Amino acid sequence: MDQNILISTSYRFQPLPEDQLESLRFHIEQKGLELNIKGLFLLSTEGFNSTWAGLESNNLEFKAFLQKTLSGEPLVFLDSWYNKEPFRILRVKIRKEIVTLGRPDLVPWELELKKEESHLNPEEWQDWLKNKKVHLIDTRNDYEVEIGTFKQALNLNIKDFQEFPEKV
Repeated sequence: MDQNILISTSYRFQPLPEDQLESLRFHIEQKGLELNIKGLFLLSTEGFNSTWAGLESNNLEFKAFLQKTLSGEPLVFLDSWYNKEPFRILRVKIRKEIVTLGRPDLVPWELELKKEESHLNPEEWQDWLKNKKVHLIDTRNDYEVEIGTFKQALNLNIKDFQEFPEKV
């Protein structure tokens, strides 16, 4: 039977102690299974990256669990709806990186700017594109760029995001 399924994504670059990753993996997986959550959750010493889906009430409970379990600042969730389960199973994996760059010298949370320094509202964004010397780089793969891109964006012609560091 088709139902309205809430799909959520969240990620954060934050230090997660290596000796706690397996415990985190276990607890996230157990809670997800209990709530019939399906999707992919990546854990690393650099943070987490996740996309999952479930019935709304279960998804909201899972979000509350993640907020408590991963602590720190409030997590940001992006949500969308679908009429079917988009995932077959829940996978919770430990990886070296949550966004594969192959650059262990980069420490993501040391690079992040304060929100007010890194966020532009739509009007500010348009002003920047129009009136400032901005170099816009499209970091998406070839297929995604083919679908659509900003006119003035530099296309790096990458097939996989792992190619990004060598292109810049």
